[in-house]
Amino acid sequence: MKVKTRERGFTLAEILVVVVLMGIIAMAMTSMVRVYQSSFAVTRDDAEVIENANFAMSMITRDLRGITPDFNIIIANDGNSLRVVDPSNTTVMRYQFVGSELRKDGNVLAGNISNVDFDWLDGNERCVTIQIELVVNNEEIRLNNSVRPRNLE
Repeated sequence: MKVKTRERGFTLAEILVVVVLMGIIAMAMTSMVRVYQSSFAVTRDDAEVIENANFAMSMITRDLRGITPDFNIIIANDGNSLRVVDPSNTTVMRYQFVGSELRKDGNVLAGNISNVDFDWLDGNERCVTIQIELVVNNEEIRLNNSVRPRNLE
């Protein structure tokens, strides 16, 4: 007489349940990865906007500190542009706020800028104040600096 032994293994129903559960877990993981990737991209873009504004501020500061006494700084009445002119009144350097861009001699230094203001510190024509405003993630950020050209002291 032959004795039947029960074979061990998984039934078709058990395998289907596992496959469905694994599919649900994989979809959830894919969705989470996409959220993290888009969040990272937004953060990276915001950091780049701030970094470009800081770079522009550094460049303006460096340029103004290095001018010589025979050059003049001319700030527009609206405060959105600054020119450095040589003794023959030829513009040698120009910073302008146009639209949402800060430009030097027509070349874009930084974008996504909401305002730029150049002014004389307390009416003293030997110290320039610079303010760059930008909005990142609905938060206003202001960069401020005062520059006293070294060669004018």
